Amino acid sequence: MGFRAQMAKEMSYRDTYRHYVGGELVPTLSDEESAIIVFAAKKSVTNSTEIMNQLPEGIKAYFKTASEMKTNRGLFFMRFALLAKSPEDGMLWGTGIDEIYYVLATWDGEGCDLWLPKCDLYDRPVIR
Repeated sequence: MGFRAQMAKEMSYRDTYRHYVGGELVPTLSDEESAIIVFAAKKSVTNSTEIMNQLPEGIKAYFKTASEMKTNRGLFFMRFALLAKSPEDGMLWGTGIDEIYYVLATWDGEGCDLWLPKCDLYDRPVIR
């Protein structure tokens, strides 16, 4: 197992993205980073109804807001994924119409961190 894959297994999703908290930037993932995150997960859910049923209570309303976000071309998020190493260590990401993987929420046993993009990769606004 490579160094990055080992770190992904050992570090919580929330700790990995904590440095984005309070800033303007929303964490995004490259194809390689998303593959490593999926590798570290013990559970992966991509059906929106199942995601809603399995999210922690404090994130359900937020997920509904994210799933309704739009651009002038229609819905902003094309699909979502819930990834979890355990019930206390999870992540929600959304794939935008701009084909970017946006980290929308991370949580652990101590709390959660949430992000919503204000614009897409091309600086076009996202409407909430």
